Amino acid sequence: MSIIYDALMKVQKNFNKETTTAKTSPPPQTSRPVHPKIRMKFILIYIVVVCLGLILGNFAYNFFAHPKNIVSPPLPTPIKPEPVAPVINTEAPAAAAASGVSLPSPVPEPTLVLNGVFFEQGDGYALINNKIMRLGDEISHAKVKEITIDGVVLEFEGKTIKLSSPS
Repeated sequence: MSIIYDALMKVQKNFNKETTTAKTSPPPQTSRPVHPKIRMKFILIYIVVVCLGLILGNFAYNFFAHPKNIVSPPLPTPIKPEPVAPVINTEAPAAAAASGVSLPSPVPEPTLVLNGVFFEQGDGYALINNKIMRLGDEISHAKVKEITIDGVVLEFEGKTIKLSSPS
């Protein structure tokens, strides 16, 4: 039994030596401390590299996504119609002049395009021929009578013109 006791005492002494040396010795350093100026250089280099990467990425995107060297085909030249002599009705003005009645010159129906309809605080507005119109406003001798979400109703020389909202 004394052999076992001696062996255990020897192991305990070795264990105590290892723990006391571990407590008194400083922990080993894994890395050196970095000087603040060197750290600042690394940060600046990182920022410059990131900025250059963004600039090169933007350049590559613009070059490949929007190539400017594509030549579009030329537009066809419009064909000009030959001038046609107007047909003049000489009988109607002569009859009107004989009776003493002057005929008003006919106003052609205007070309109106409804670009959009919007409402603000209960008031309706219509964008007709890229002009903002309200109830009662006139455009090309046509008066705005009604503005709805579906379209606009105008009155032109007693006729009703309906413009539907764009899809």
